[in-house]
Amino acid sequence: MPATTVRDATISFNASLDQAPSTGTTYFGVVARQVGSEQYLVRVWLRADGTVWLVTQRGGTTLNAAPVSGATWKAGDRFSVKVQVSGAGTTTLKAKVWSAGAAEPGAWQVTSTDATASLQKAGTVGVHAARGSTAQANAVIAFDDLVVATVE
Repeated sequence: MPATTVRDATISFNASLDQAPSTGTTYFGVVARQVGSEQYLVRVWLRADGTVWLVTQRGGTTLNAAPVSGATWKAGDRFSVKVQVSGAGTTTLKAKVWSAGAAEPGAWQVTSTDATASLQKAGTVGVHAARGSTAQANAVIAFDDLVVATVE
């Protein structure tokens, strides 16, 4: 199936992990815009101490990383995530994460901007998952209910 490109989008999905915090750090999220080999990533960072963070990145460069107030995780928890990517000239990335089934937070929990010229046009969208380098076990990270909608 050929890739569809979008510049301004709202991306939402649910994800869960089968491992406990004691097995190591896990990241999951979306490639919010990929153009060639460059990309904007929004990742949920499930840290080994049981806390939850949101991270925005341009490739391997962190644009913003922030703890999600009051959020913790354990094996089997399911999270809902919403990401918005928009702009040309300067791109704005916004994200929020919450326990699936709970009320969606009204405010974005992390916002970043970036003006990297090569990323200021339509790109592809995808999912992303990784374990930290010190992870002690393989993990199953399940994604579902992925929706990509254009922002008008």
